[in-house]
Amino acid sequence: MQILSLLRAANNEQRGGLFIVFYAVMMGIIGREFRGGDLVSVYSVMSIASGVGAFIGPGATGVAMDITKRGLPYFAAFACPLFVMLPTLRTKGA
Repeated sequence: MQILSLLRAANNEQRGGLFIVFYAVMMGIIGREFRGGDLVSVYSVMSIASGVGAFIGPGATGVAMDITKRGLPYFAAFACPLFVMLPTLRTKGA
C-alpha cells in the first residue's frame, strides 16, 4: 500500500524515489539466478552500471525538467522502455 501512495504523491521527489526499488528487486533476482563466480561478476557489473546511472541520471533528469515542466515523467517514459529493450537485445545477440 505504501508504494501505491507514492504513485499518488503530489511531488516529483516522492515519485522519483520509487525507482530505487528497481535496484533492490534486481539484486534479489540476480542472487536467486546466479552462484559462485558468476554471482560476483554480475554483482560487479551491476554496481558499476548503478554508479554510472546514479552519475548520469540525475543530470539528465534535471535537463529534462529544465526543458519542460513535466520533464521527470517524460524522462521516465523514455528510460523505462530501455530497461526492457536492452536485456531483450542482449538475449537475441547471445
